[in-house]
Amino acid sequence: MDPVTISLIIGVAAIIVSIILFVIPAINKHNKSKNKYFKVVWGKTSSIKPVDILGFRGNPNKGFNPVYGERDIDKQIIDAINNGNDLLIIGNPLAGKSRAVLNCLKKIKRDKVFLIPNLVDIAPDDFKIPFFSFKRKKPVIILDDIDKFIGKQNFDFAFDKLVKENIQIIATCRSGDKYKLLCSYDRINQVFDNTIEIKKVDKEFAELVAKQAGIELSDEFDGNIGSIFMNLKTMRRRFSEYSSDLKGILISIKRLYSAGIYYGREMFFESNIKLICEKYEEIKKEEYEWHSLFDNLIIDGFIEKVKNGFRTEETYLQTIIGLDLDILENFKKLLPLFSNYPYALYNLGQKSSDIGTIDSRRAELNKISISAYKQVLTFWTIENDSRKYASAQYSLGIAYSLLAEIETKAANCNKAIDAFNESLRVNTFEMSPINFAEIMNNLGNAFSILAGADNKGDNILKAIKAYHEALRVRTYKKYPVDYAITQNNLGNAYCVYSDVKDKKENCDKAIKACNEALLVYTSERFRMDY
Repeated sequence: MDPVTISLIIGVAAIIVSIILFVIPAINKHNKSKNKYFKVVWGKTSSIKPVDILGFRGNPNKGFNPVYGERDIDKQIIDAINNGNDLLIIGNPLAGKSRAVLNCLKKIKRDKVFLIPNLVDIAPDDFKIPFFSFKRKKPVIILDDIDKFIGKQNFDFAFDKLVKENIQIIATCRSGDKYKLLCSYDRINQVFDNTIEIKKVDKEFAELVAKQAGIELSDEFDGNIGSIFMNLKTMRRRFSEYSSDLKGILISIKRLYSAGIYYGREMFFESNIKLICEKYEEIKKEEYEWHSLFDNLIIDGFIEKVKNGFRTEETYLQTIIGLDLDILENFKKLLPLFSNYPYALYNLGQKSSDIGTIDSRRAELNKISISAYKQVLTFWTIENDSRKYASAQYSLGIAYSLLAEIETKAANCNKAIDAFNESLRVNTFEMSPINFAEIMNNLGNAFSILAGADNKGDNILKAIKAYHEALRVRTYKKYPVDYAITQNNLGNAYCVYSDVKDKKENCDKAIKACNEALLVYTSERFRMDY
C-alpha cells in the first residue's frame, strides 16, 4: 500500500480507538449508576415477578402464596394505571398494598415497562433515569413504601426528574403516622391527586381467600387481607415463649428501628444490635453464643441474614415485638449510646426531625436532631470529608429552621443561616449547582422567618437575594417544580418587603413571581398549590 493509504488507515484506526476509549468508560459509568439506583430496569409488567416488588417475601421458598383475593378496589387501580395517572395507594399494615400493585400491573390492557429503585441516597451528579424509547408505552416507576424513599438524601431531586420525564409514579404508603409524614412534603401533595385507600375485608371474603390458598383462617385475622397469609398468631406465640435473650435481641432491633438506625428496608447491623443488647437488655455473650441466638431467630422466621447484619419484617416490629416504647425517650437513650457512630447519629437525627413534623413534641425532637448533627460534625469535617460535612451542616440548618418556628426565633434562625452558609462552602454554584440551589432556597426561608423577628427590611432583602440565587439553577425548563417553589417563596418575600418600602413596585414583583409559579402550578396538575 502507498504511504497515503497507510496514513489514512492509521488515522481512522486512531479515531476508532479514541471513540472506544471515550464510549466504554461512559457506558460503564452509566451501567454502574443503573446498578446503584435501580433494582429492576425496564422490566415488562406482563412478566413482573413477586420478588421484584415484595423482596424476600415474594420468594416461594420463604412462604410466598400466589393466591390473590381480588376486590372492587382493584378495578380502580387498574383504571388509574391504564389511564397513565400517578397513583398513591394507602392502607394499614398487611392491607395488601404491594400485592395489589403486583397483581394489577399484570392485568392492565397494554404491557408497560417499569423501573424499581433501590432504597439509597441520591447523588445528583451521577443520578440518571435509564434511557428509554417507549413512545407508545408510558413507563412506570414503583415506589413501594414511598415514605422510606422520602427520607433519603436528594430524593426530591430524583422525584422531580421522574415528573419531568413524564414517568408514571405508582406508590404505596402505610396509613396513619407514615401517611401524615408523607403529606407534610409539598412534592407529594403536588403530584398525587389520585389516592386510593385499601380497606379491611370481611370475614366471609377472608375465608374464601384462605380456602383458595389451602390454609386455615387464623383467629388472628384482623380484617387486613395480609393477615390471612402471614401467620401472626404463630409468630406472637413464638415471641411470648422465647427466652429473655431472644426477646432482648428483637426488642433491641425495635429500638434501632424506632430511632431510624438501620439501612435499606429494615436491615440492621449486627454490631448495633449487640451494642443495645449489652446496654439495655443486659445480654453479654461469647461469639458462638451470639451465633446460636441469631440462628434460632432465623429458623423461626423473625430475621434473615444479610451482609453485615440482619433484616426483619416491619410488621413484626410494629405488631408482635412487645415494647412499651416512648419514641422521644428512645431517642434520648440511643443518642449518647451511639456517640462514636456518625452514620447512626446522622440517621437518628433524620428520623427525629421527620417525627418532629407530626409529633406534638416538635421542639424536643428537633433539639435531639440538632444534638445528633453537632456530634456528627465532630467526625465529618470539611478537611476529611467535605461532602458529608456539607450534608450534615445542611441538615443542621433545617433542624434549626424548624426549631425557629417554635421558639427563640431570631437565635435559631441565625444558627440555621450559619449552618447553611457552612454547607455552601462545599456546595458552590460551580461545583454542585443542584445542592447550591436547594440550600439557597432554604437560606431564603430562614431569612424570611428571621425578618418576622428582627430587622425586617434587611433580612427580607437577604431572603430575596437568596431566592434569586436559587433561580440561577432552578429554571422553568430544567427544574419546573423547584422553579415554582422558589418563585412562590419569592412572591411571599416581595409581599413582606412591600410593607417596608415601595409598596406598588414590590407588589408588582410579587405578582410577577406568583404568575411565574403558576406556569407550573396549574389547576389540572397541582390543584392545591394553584
